[in-house]
Amino acid sequence: MTGAQFSQLPPEQQQAVEQWHFADIERQAQRMGLNSSIGQTVDGIRAMAQLGGIGGAAKFLQSDGQYNPADSNGTHLSDYTMKYGGLLPRARRQRRLSSPGYPHSWQRV
Repeated sequence: MTGAQFSQLPPEQQQAVEQWHFADIERQAQRMGLNSSIGQTVDGIRAMAQLGGIGGAAKFLQSDGQYNPADSNGTHLSDYTMKYGGLLPRARRQRRLSSPGYPHSWQRV
């Protein structure tokens, strides 16, 4: 199903699909032990999995953010976890907190 086809579904059907999808991501994250990652929220993990799959979210967390691919729009996994989960892996969080002018001057490192 394409995005255009999905957008034509009735709103309640779209919500049901989205709820199933997010629940599936959360089940996979729990099974892989990602939900116990220090410094991450379920929302952050879910957001990364939306962009890079559950495997991409796992690689991001296991590498402490060193694995951080971008999509064709230039959006990185770290962008999604910051936007929707509000947290980054420990090393990136420490760099961010120690940067001058926090929070306004921080940029992806």
